[in-house]
Amino acid sequence: MDIASQHSLIETPLDSIVIHGKKYFIDLSFDNVIRFYNLIDPDTLNEEIIVRAFFSLIPKLPHDLLSPDEIIELLDYLLDYINYTPYGSSQSDVDITGEVMHRDNNGKYYDLEQDAGVIYAAFQMYAGIDLYKELMKPPSERLHWDKFQSLLMAMPEQSMFKQIMSIRQREPSKEEIKDADFMVSLNRQKKFYGLKNSRYDRNVAVENFGR
Repeated sequence: MDIASQHSLIETPLDSIVIHGKKYFIDLSFDNVIRFYNLIDPDTLNEEIIVRAFFSLIPKLPHDLLSPDEIIELLDYLLDYINYTPYGSSQSDVDITGEVMHRDNNGKYYDLEQDAGVIYAAFQMYAGIDLYKELMKPPSERLHWDKFQSLLMAMPEQSMFKQIMSIRQREPSKEEIKDADFMVSLNRQKKFYGLKNSRYDRNVAVENFGR
C-alpha cells in the first residue's frame, strides 16, 4: 500500500483494514497510538510485548489468525503509517508524530508524555479541542492520530508548546555567547525544560526488533 497516498485530502484517515477477506477496525485514536508506544520499552522489549502492542492497534483481530511473520509485516506497515511525514529526507529523520528531528543533543524536541500539559492546553486554546473530553468518546469517535498530528505540527509559535520546543533547540549566536547573563538564562531554561523521556529510542527499538 502507498503510505503517502493515504495521507491526503481525498482519502479518509486509516481506520480499518481487510485481513483474509474480513474488515477489522484499526484503533488509531490519538490516545491509543500514544498508549501503543507506552508499551514499548527498549530495555524490556521482547516478542510478547511486540505482539501485545500490535493487537492493541487492532483489538478485535483474533490472535491466532496471523502468523508471526504476518504480524511483523503488518506492524511494519502500521508503523510506517503512524510515522509518515511529507517533510524531511526520510522516515528516520522524524519522530512518531512526524516532527522533523535534528540529530543533536537528545535528537528531538518534545515528548507526548512529558509535554502532555502544554499539548493539552495548545489543543484547547488554538484548536478548541478538549483532549480529555475526547477520551470519554468511543474509540472510533475520538480524535484520529492523523488529525492530532496535523494539528500539533501546526500549533502557532506563541503557544507554550512551541515556545518550549524553541528553547530546547535554541542555539545561541556568536554575539549571544559573549553575553554572560543571556547564556546563564538560556542554560537555565534549557535545563528546566529539558527532555527526560526518550520516545525516539522506543520507536527505533520497535523498528529494529528482530533485525
